[in-house]
Amino acid sequence: MTFSLRQLSIASALHFLVDGLCACCLYVIYGHTDEWFVMGMFMLYNVSAFLTQPWTGMLSDRVVRGHLLQIASCVLLSLAVLWAALTIRLGLAGTSFPVVLSVALLLGLGNSLFHVWGGRMTAVRSRNDARCLGVFVSTGALGLTVGIMLASWATLLCMLLAICALSLFFIKTDNYEGNTSSAIITDITGLNEEQNTSPSPALGRQWVIWLSVIGLMSFVMFRSFASETFSGGPDKSNILIVAFGLCAMAGKMSGGWIMRGLGVSHSIIVLLAATLVCFFLKPAGIGILFAGMYLINCTMPITLYLANKVMPGKEGLAFGLLAASLMPGYMLAMLSSSSDAWVVAYLSAPLAATIVIELGVLALLKERRSEVLWSSVVVNILTNVPLNIYVLYVSSTWTTILIGELLVVAVETLWYWYFVRSLSRSFVYGLLCNAISFLIGLVYSMVTGGVSL
Repeated sequence: MTFSLRQLSIASALHFLVDGLCACCLYVIYGHTDEWFVMGMFMLYNVSAFLTQPWTGMLSDRVVRGHLLQIASCVLLSLAVLWAALTIRLGLAGTSFPVVLSVALLLGLGNSLFHVWGGRMTAVRSRNDARCLGVFVSTGALGLTVGIMLASWATLLCMLLAICALSLFFIKTDNYEGNTSSAIITDITGLNEEQNTSPSPALGRQWVIWLSVIGLMSFVMFRSFASETFSGGPDKSNILIVAFGLCAMAGKMSGGWIMRGLGVSHSIIVLLAATLVCFFLKPAGIGILFAGMYLINCTMPITLYLANKVMPGKEGLAFGLLAASLMPGYMLAMLSSSSDAWVVAYLSAPLAATIVIELGVLALLKERRSEVLWSSVVVNILTNVPLNIYVLYVSSTWTTILIGELLVVAVETLWYWYFVRSLSRSFVYGLLCNAISFLIGLVYSMVTGGVSL
């Protein structure tokens, strides 16, 4: 194992601090801003911190030498804290919505860059050791809890100084000289460690690879929904909030050891079955809630391990895809109730239609590369589902829809650029795919009187 205990400890401590700083900064501003700004601030932070990770993950796969992404993360987080201080000092937090949003955006992007840097580095240097992956991801949940509970300027400044100091120490003492590309191998492609010299699997196996990725993303959405279901409910005391954070941390940390002992398939079957039992026994008491929270979080390092296995050489993208998949499940759990089961059908119909339409557009544009076509399915899951949840529960005005579509064009252009390596062609793909699917949806909406994106 090339990832030393010291490096893993520092990376995990940084994860705790970065998530804690972001939560702390948001809650410090929360005490000074207008309550009408709060929803937008938290929404933009979550979007920029989680839904951008597939794209920052792509960046991390390209910028594989040095620690440029972590340096950029420190800069963005420092700017966010400085801007937050000036905003409150000048009295803008309660009067200027764009200023409040800019703080959330800086925090989110800094958080996104850190996560893909740390996730990719851990995967590559530990040779995809699920135990290391679990330890790295586990500390974020506790960091969020501490950042919220101890939100103050003193906590915020201490966390920022600690992040900068630990990052500098890590970079200065890092003497890693291994191959910057991953030694992670996928069983699906039939390669072994000695044979794996190419970061991309054979085109003939792309449909297996991307179906596996979609399956893992779907499971992560379910896990996010289940975690929020176990920890949600009535207002909790501070002790319970900390206890749930520690429970989630323990689950993520121990999942890798469980996988090493039982194997991948047996671990998933046992953990998922036990989680479902806890889900049905929720009324039995709070002990069942803690057990369910622990068990479902044990699957996190296993899904990361599998994502890295099926996407060798793209560990940043793999980490980002699973991180982004947390958002739809979280949003559904927060915004819906048990009586809103119909929402799954509402989201599935436009998603399926959009996927079919955009694949047809790509086919008409004579795009035949399997990786590009399958990646179109994935990017539609990442963009269509959160946008429709927002339209359903927050705002369904035409302004919201048009702004959302323009943002989708931008993010899909960057997405396709990663695969086709041509910015102009990527822009054509992103623009035409979304314009045509939007117009078809508009015609359908006019004919039926419904709402469809």
